[in-house]
Amino acid sequence: SYFGLHIKHTKSHLARATLEGILLGVYSIGKMLSEFREIDEIRINGGFASHPLCVQMLSDIFGKRITANLGYDGVGQGTALLTLTQMGIFENLNTAVKSLTFHQKWLPNAENHEKYQAYFHLFEILTKKLDEEFEYLAKLRDL
Repeated sequence: SYFGLHIKHTKSHLARATLEGILLGVYSIGKMLSEFREIDEIRINGGFASHPLCVQMLSDIFGKRITANLGYDGVGQGTALLTLTQMGIFENLNTAVKSLTFHQKWLPNAENHEKYQAYFHLFEILTKKLDEEFEYLAKLRDL
């Protein structure tokens, strides 16, 4: 859903808002995961990693350093690391991950992070307020 649209918004604004909405959704998952495990750094790969604006936005939203492996075979690499660990070639997944090379790094912009925290607060409020409406919409789709 888009919130706060006005006549002066362009396609570019909508494209950025769409990406920010997706990344704020990812951030909400990251916040839940951080309740169980500390997140010092985020590592990414695949097509998303090849878009510097997207990666910088992710870094700014999380307030974390992002490192990227620019290869497009992340699923294959992950499967191989799991298999090699299970076979005993790597002692554990932490050791296995050290075998990967991450080529690029992004650091968060503190000013942008602060702004995104305010937007995330609004994102959470709107998500909670619209929960019933989203459920109703899902039921309409089933008609």
